Amino acid sequence: MGRMGLNIVKRLNKRGRVILTIILPLLLFCSGALGAEVKVVSTHLSNWAGRERIVIDLKGLDSSPIQEAINGGIPYTVEYQVRIMRERSLWDKTIWEGIYTRTLRLNIITKEYRIEDPTAYPQRFTEKMAFMKAASHAAFPLPKGIMEKSKGNTYIEVRVYRNSIHLFFPFSLLAPLIRPDSDFDTGWIRVTR
Repeated sequence: MGRMGLNIVKRLNKRGRVILTIILPLLLFCSGALGAEVKVVSTHLSNWAGRERIVIDLKGLDSSPIQEAINGGIPYTVEYQVRIMRERSLWDKTIWEGIYTRTLRLNIITKEYRIEDPTAYPQRFTEKMAFMKAASHAAFPLPKGIMEKSKGNTYIEVRVYRNSIHLFFPFSLLAPLIRPDSDFDTGWIRVTR
């Protein structure tokens, strides 16, 4: 630590050090506690019209923080990050990686729910239950020929998340405290073939 860092530590009085030791762990460890509980129920590959697609089923999009965000008329975006990896001895090599952004929204005037996918036409619903069922099920195409090129010990991983706050390093520690309850992250999940 440099001279300036030592001066800052010396200037902190006892109360300041106690506050720092209590607040810092809270900032670092409570990031997962405030988000919505969305989980990936199942993932699998399917072949449709000669193209490989990855099918992802979610559970928890009907939780109250997410419903409040959608019913407020604000577009709710969900990111689906997909990557194809090749197993190696020391580290795994990424063969292909892509992010699909799906938008869920409600038109407050017409009371029409809408799902906008990057790879399909927008879907429209008048019933909330049909909308939530369709929103929990997503299918995205993989690039043509990518599965044939990725021979050997390959696997696919999926991560589904929503992060509405993007801050750089020192302020990213504050994100768990100011993040909306409708944000979530499922982490990486391996797809069954």
